[in-house]
Amino acid sequence: MDPKYHIHLVTNPASGYERTAKDAVLVEKAIMLYSKVETAIINFVENGDYKQYIDSIREYDKFIWEASHEGDKSNLFAYKKIKISPSWTEQIWAPVFERIRLSLNEYWKTELVLIQNKQVVESINKHGPTAYKDVDGGIAVSINLNGKNYLMPVVVAEMKTGHFCKTACTGVDAIMRRVLTMNSNVLGFAITDNNISVSKDAEVENVFGSGATLIQQRGIGFNNLKNIYPELDYRQLELVEKICKNYFKTKQLTDFTNVKSKKALGMYLRETIDTTGRYIPDNLQAYVP
Repeated sequence: MDPKYHIHLVTNPASGYERTAKDAVLVEKAIMLYSKVETAIINFVENGDYKQYIDSIREYDKFIWEASHEGDKSNLFAYKKIKISPSWTEQIWAPVFERIRLSLNEYWKTELVLIQNKQVVESINKHGPTAYKDVDGGIAVSINLNGKNYLMPVVVAEMKTGHFCKTACTGVDAIMRRVLTMNSNVLGFAITDNNISVSKDAEVENVFGSGATLIQQRGIGFNNLKNIYPELDYRQLELVEKICKNYFKTKQLTDFTNVKSKKALGMYLRETIDTTGRYIPDNLQAYVP
């Protein structure tokens, strides 16, 4: 785990961005506050005290939240394309998944990989992986196929710190569907920053029916508030670890390494198109004259 993952982006933003005098002041403050965050991350991985962890990073979290909510492009932290705020959410959750990873290493007698914005296999067939996805957080296992190493997902987490509207919700759900179609054993989590505007009458199966878990990292009661800092809820983070540890008691490492996609057992789209000129799904085959 890299506790400097987020602060590196703060001090080394994407090329093309020209810092202002205001940015310089904010960056200096960020660096000063972040030393406490690094210590909190290291301590938390060892002791698992969620309340202490959140209490220790609150000052920096409040600083990032307020700076990033000043309006797009008003400062370095509010410049959406640089994604400093999303990287902070990824950093908050990285030690949570690190604790789960270490627990699974001991349980499965292996060495899993912590995901911090890394590429994992999203779909696979009998010849090997066919698609990949950069995911924000989670855990993976490295496997070797045909002389190449690939990261197979064990836990996949997508972080959405901006406006979590129906489009964002269904977009995350589509990612989870593809991963879970490949391997239904994978645990999927969507982490939001509470700014949720999905319609209140939207049914789960229509917007988030993949089977993944949706977590508001700031608990409840702060939805859509733009000018009041909503504190992180340590119980939300703790719940994810508890779910994972209970779930993985029922699983073995092979549930994530010996993956056979449904597509591997059937016909490729081009194969049927090139030989028959059509593709008719199985549920309609009975109606073909």
